[in-house]
Amino acid sequence: MLLVVNSCLSVFMFGCRMISLSIFTLINDVKEIELKDSLCNFRGYFCYVTAGLLDSSFLLQAVYRYICVIYPNRLFIQSIKFQSLFFISFNIFI
Repeated sequence: MLLVVNSCLSVFMFGCRMISLSIFTLINDVKEIELKDSLCNFRGYFCYVTAGLLDSSFLLQAVYRYICVIYPNRLFIQSIKFQSLFFISFNIFI
C-alpha cells in the first residue's frame, strides 16, 4: 500500500506541475508576451524531475510486485517494514 501511495503522490505532483506550466504558457500566449522568463529553465527542469519521480515510482512498484510473485511464501517481503526499507533504499540509489 505504501508503494501505491508513493505512485499516487508522484502522479499528483506531475499533474500539478504540468497544469501550472500549461496555464503559464497559455497566459503568456494570450497576452502575446515574448520576453524571456528568468524561471523558464527551472520550470522545465522541474517537469523532468517530476517525470523521473513518476517513472521511478512505477519501477519501484513493478520490482516489488515481481519479488512478491517470485517469493510468495516469505511474509517478510509483504510487511510494511520491508516496503519502507525498499522505498528508502530505492530512492537513495536512484
